[in-house]
Amino acid sequence: MIYLAHSPKNGRPAQPYTKHIQGVTQHVLMNLDRMKQALSEQRYQDYYHILKCAALAHDLGKLNQSNQEELHKMEGHLEALPIEHRDAAVKLLLGDQKENSEATLVYAHHYPGLPNMLAEKAAKYPFRFQAAMKDSEAHCEQYVAIHEALLEPLPAPTQTTHLSALTYRILLSCLAAADYADSSGNKPVNSPDPRWNLRLQQLSERVSDESVFYQNCCQAEISSPLVYCETPPGMERFYGLLSSALRVAEKQKLRHIIILLPYSSLINSVLNLIQQMLILDKENPDEIVNGIYLPTEFKLASDKDSKNITSISWRVPILVMSEALFFETLASNHPNELYKLHQLPSSAIIWEKGYFGLHAKQLPLAWRWVNELAQDWNCWLWLTSEIPFHFWEAPVFQNTKWLKPSALFPCEHKDFTAFFPNVKLNLEKGEILHFQGLTSWINWICSYRGSKIAVFNNELTAAIAADQMRKNGMNVQYYSNALLIKDQKKVIAEIHKRMKSKRADWTLVTCGDFDFGIEGLFQYGFCQLHSLASYLQLSSIIKQEQWVFTIAEDRFVTDAKDRVDIEDFKQRIKSQCLISSEALTEAFVSSSKKAYEDKIVKNLLKAEQLRAFVDVEKQFKQEIPEQILVVVNAKIAEKSKLQQTVKLKELQPASVRVQRRLLKLYHWSDEEVILAEEGQYDSFLGLMKTMVQAETK
Repeated sequence: MIYLAHSPKNGRPAQPYTKHIQGVTQHVLMNLDRMKQALSEQRYQDYYHILKCAALAHDLGKLNQSNQEELHKMEGHLEALPIEHRDAAVKLLLGDQKENSEATLVYAHHYPGLPNMLAEKAAKYPFRFQAAMKDSEAHCEQYVAIHEALLEPLPAPTQTTHLSALTYRILLSCLAAADYADSSGNKPVNSPDPRWNLRLQQLSERVSDESVFYQNCCQAEISSPLVYCETPPGMERFYGLLSSALRVAEKQKLRHIIILLPYSSLINSVLNLIQQMLILDKENPDEIVNGIYLPTEFKLASDKDSKNITSISWRVPILVMSEALFFETLASNHPNELYKLHQLPSSAIIWEKGYFGLHAKQLPLAWRWVNELAQDWNCWLWLTSEIPFHFWEAPVFQNTKWLKPSALFPCEHKDFTAFFPNVKLNLEKGEILHFQGLTSWINWICSYRGSKIAVFNNELTAAIAADQMRKNGMNVQYYSNALLIKDQKKVIAEIHKRMKSKRADWTLVTCGDFDFGIEGLFQYGFCQLHSLASYLQLSSIIKQEQWVFTIAEDRFVTDAKDRVDIEDFKQRIKSQCLISSEALTEAFVSSSKKAYEDKIVKNLLKAEQLRAFVDVEKQFKQEIPEQILVVVNAKIAEKSKLQQTVKLKELQPASVRVQRRLLKLYHWSDEEVILAEEGQYDSFLGLMKTMVQAETK
């Protein structure tokens, strides 16, 4: 009898059990070997034993006769095998222990993923699948005998190993990625040679010799894995930080450079800059740099472990993604999201405008992960901002085990005004401009002639304003995540064109930070009352004047999560505590103190320490506005309806993401992936078109 691991499916032949186990073991050890330089010899040996043991045993229960009968069906097996195949392996690996690292990885490599460890160990049958236990108790030895007759003997499991939560996630990534890759028939693929030194040479050739900041970055000695840099934004800063990261990546033999951005709408701009400056002759850009706009996986089929949408690899040398997406992946307990994390060790991470895309409640746990990556996994991190903001000075970050970042080079600036001496910040009298309705606000900004940027608090509010401004005959551009990538590119190209014309009278309307790749400054800035951070961030790209405003408008909505920041900003405006070098840090300390007093931060950190994976995933993601994927492209939508395989590189340019809260307002379906109907999208407002029309009626 030929024992199978997988039945025929989607044109692929049945996969023998022996071939699958050998393939997964080969894949998993290769994944570990690529992390070897980040590990001590003892840790490498420990993880080698854990992963090899888990890989060899992970499908042991498939040797059950009923499972084999199902797997031999030519039409393909059911969504779930008759007997849960993980239970036999868990029984074998656990022995008389309540926890064992190999057993936990086998348990978690399919749905539901990593559990709350203390709760699971306290269960009547820890890590077991009760419906399969009777079969495992009766036949486990038989399955072991069959396995060892076909393959090598199963090694004895380790005694309980107390791995950190992050280590568990990374090791699960090794196993899950190996299982997925072998099941799909993919052969092991080596990452492209990063060629850091050649990229640094090319970057230096293309950056102006007059760039003092770039030259300083090239000469700065990096001795600490955590570094911060405070300087005005723009391409000069970005290229300087890239040069610093490239030098360290070459010296430390790092595998990746990962760029984290506060908003996913900025990804396209950064990708353009990287392709212009770092792609070498005869290279395929898609093999060197990936932009990840969307979460790691979407489950469109009923089978919880199927992947109709295949993910973008983290294997390429350079990755660009939002900071929320990066840390949301780290917080996950699901193998469908975690199975790229084994690529993360030995990476350089540029956290651009760091910490503005996360909520104060999330930042302490994110900082814990950053420290563990730096201390245990050979990661190097650059924190960058145009505003003096040392969040790590807040009491909640005073952990003796956590590193404090060092300055990239000594900062000569004494206060915020030294960064942007030419900007007139119109809050001297402690007053906020208030308008009765959108029309009066539009009439007011029309009195300002030149390039203007208006930043609103969310995509819908910005879209309503942009739509009304266009109807009033104004020259306006709208930029947000509600636009397809191709339309974002068109907007960026138009912005470049208009910024070069000093006489152009026009307005960019957006709902987030915006400066990447833009040469020059806007003459005027208008910021809807939101937070001190957003106000100061906007100041970095304004040449003349900047205003804060509120509008009494029934069509505008305010996110509940923003109300604390708004109230804090109001108080600071009244007290005139705005532009000192300590202002933003003080505002964050206040916000984080409130979060800590509410026990949110404390509970998150404790859950991570106790390896309560389900709680961490749930609580961390609660602070990220939940978004829904909306497929706009008709061709991709049809493939999704038919549940055909869709590559994420097909899906990203064919879809947008919108907050679930906004979709509920307009009674859209409440699925994880929505297929837009014809006419719900246009190239100016994107998916906000339908919502704006509903609000205008």
